[in-house]
Amino acid sequence: MFDLNFEEDDEVYLDKYFKRIKGFRSKKSFSDGSYERSDGWLSIYISCYDPEHEESYKNALEYFVTHQKEVLDALCNGLLKKYPELMEMYGETGFSDDNFPELKNIEDVKKHLTIHTLHIHEKDDDTFAKIGFECECPWDPEHGTGIVMYKDTFINFGGADTAISGWED
Repeated sequence: MFDLNFEEDDEVYLDKYFKRIKGFRSKKSFSDGSYERSDGWLSIYISCYDPEHEESYKNALEYFVTHQKEVLDALCNGLLKKYPELMEMYGETGFSDDNFPELKNIEDVKKHLTIHTLHIHEKDDDTFAKIGFECECPWDPEHGTGIVMYKDTFINFGGADTAISGWED
């Protein structure tokens, strides 16, 4: 299903495989303005590409393509659950429209995240790689936020570097 014909730093056209991510991209960006993203492209980076792990990269992407709703709903629900910790990380004690909007449900999360990059990370003990979702968000417009998923399981969240590194709790 998913032809893995790239190694590192390639991009894949969003419309072909990742239709549900469009729900996270149909709004203004929270970027600091230092770059512009196409609404039709999703960057995919494979960290430390190793042909030995290519099957796990492919499996993770195919799983995501096949189970987008479940994965993205789990991502949103995980963020909803961890949102108070995220606010605490930034020293916030209350909601604000500018930085920390109140998030009550999945649709609220979709209104405030813009997924722009998937970071694929090997996972030594399995046949599926982890995926780090790098997103723009209102609480850190300069750096963004990162969420790490394993299939449809929420693993971790933090700054964009969390998605880039694939760091787990």
